[in-house]
Amino acid sequence: MSSAIPSQILEDGEKIKSMAADLAMAIINSSNHTASVAQELQVEAATDLAMAVVGSSNLAMSIVREVLQAASATAVIPHSAKPIMVHYKDRVVAMGRQQLTTIGRLNVLQYLKDRLDVGNLGVSLYGTFVGNEGEFVEVDVNAWEEFVPQIVQLQLRVREIRMTEHVLVS
Repeated sequence: MSSAIPSQILEDGEKIKSMAADLAMAIINSSNHTASVAQELQVEAATDLAMAVVGSSNLAMSIVREVLQAASATAVIPHSAKPIMVHYKDRVVAMGRQQLTTIGRLNVLQYLKDRLDVGNLGVSLYGTFVGNEGEFVEVDVNAWEEFVPQIVQLQLRVREIRMTEHVLVS
């Protein structure tokens, strides 16, 4: 038996390796682009990779094809379909973006406080946004409906209670 690998399989393997690297880079760099540009890059890389694999008839290629189809299906989930992660103390709750939109600005803080068992404490709402995932900034709930599509994470922070000293003069 010969241990030589047919040149077509080697060429297919190199194409797949190159395209898989492109797909991985598109996914990794997706946070550096707007959601739609990142999604287009992921779809384009996945499509190129799938087209290279589709024509191949060997078993290894068919396995790679199935894995890539599964991976590309999850890689192109639009940001608007992803849940918003809400943090309070040591708790993290995934909440539906659509439901949070329908709650509206007037009720969102009360809903989050009730859902996370905050009680009657005064809280401020902080969030991270698409393209700036590393920094929490205070969210103006008056613009809630505008912000929801771009929110990645939310965080409830208890406001400090400032006690003022009252001096009674007699």
